[in-house]
Amino acid sequence: MRPRLCWFLVSFFIGGAFGLWLSFAAPATARPGSSTYGEVAHLMGVGGGLWVAALIGATKRVTHYRWAVRLATGTAAAAPPAHTPGGVHR
Repeated sequence: MRPRLCWFLVSFFIGGAFGLWLSFAAPATARPGSSTYGEVAHLMGVGGGLWVAALIGATKRVTHYRWAVRLATGTAAAAPPAHTPGGVHR
C-alpha cells in the first residue's frame, strides 16, 4: 500500500471511527450517580471533534488527490457555465 493511503486510513479510522463511537458510547454508558453531565458532555465533545477532524482530513485528501491527478494528466478544470441574461431574476 502507498504511504499516503495508509496515513489516510489510519487517521480516518482512529479519528473517524473512534470519534463517532465515543460520541455515541459516552451517553449510552452513562449511569446515574456515577457519571456527571460534565463527563458525558466532555467525552461527546472529544468524540465530535475527532469525527469532524477526520471528515476534514478526508475532504482535504480527496481534493488534493483530484488536484494532483489533474495536474499530472494535464487536463484543465471544467469551465464554469456561461452566463445567460434573463433567467429567474428579471
